[in-house]
Amino acid sequence: MNCNIAVIPGDGIGPEIVREACGVLDKVGAVYGHTFNYTKILMGGCSIDEYGVPLTDEALETAKKSDSVLLGAVGGNVGNSRWYDVAPNLRPEAGLLAIRKGLGLFANIRPAYLYKELADACPLKKEIIGDGFDMVIMRELTGGLYFGDRYTKEIDGVTTAVDTLTYNENEIRRIAALKTVPVDFPIPGVEVNKPVDPQVIETVELELYGETYPEPVRVENPKMPKCWPRL
Repeated sequence: MNCNIAVIPGDGIGPEIVREACGVLDKVGAVYGHTFNYTKILMGGCSIDEYGVPLTDEALETAKKSDSVLLGAVGGNVGNSRWYDVAPNLRPEAGLLAIRKGLGLFANIRPAYLYKELADACPLKKEIIGDGFDMVIMRELTGGLYFGDRYTKEIDGVTTAVDTLTYNENEIRRIAALKTVPVDFPIPGVEVNKPVDPQVIETVELELYGETYPEPVRVENPKMPKCWPRL
């Protein structure tokens, strides 16, 4: 296999992480006969220092042409960094949102497994963790508050800030379809639960999730329980 990877070391500990990750990939390639070609691009604070923006159009285009993207970390000390003395759309994390949107990276798969050796370090009570847990959280990445309209204006003589939380049924269905993926994982006992309990605040967005989300799961894998994403 020959794979072209866009490498984004980013800021802080990111370059160290990416350097070691590339070393692991190189070892994998040497052992199994694969070739990994790396193209470094800037994103985050280092891109702001170099180009004045957290992600350039050229960097995004390089990522689009690659087979994969390897990302370290972006951002710095929010309270003590010149990167944050600018508008929100010019801060380091804006580059992360832009590359998610540009590459259509709408799903973040987060496996969580408790090893018995680390049970005493778990912040959950023993009666909750029992014999441990093995689960996968599927987080939607390109909808909701991060990408909704936002503005501040005067309403009835009062300055008012508005952030818009918006999802449509297609965004819900596409991440619901990925909920069938954990069934095929080589990890036994995967269970997905509902982390949202609208007992206090009922929203139309949650209603739409409830009406739309289970449909593709029932169609594609009737053995899967009713699942909800992390919002």
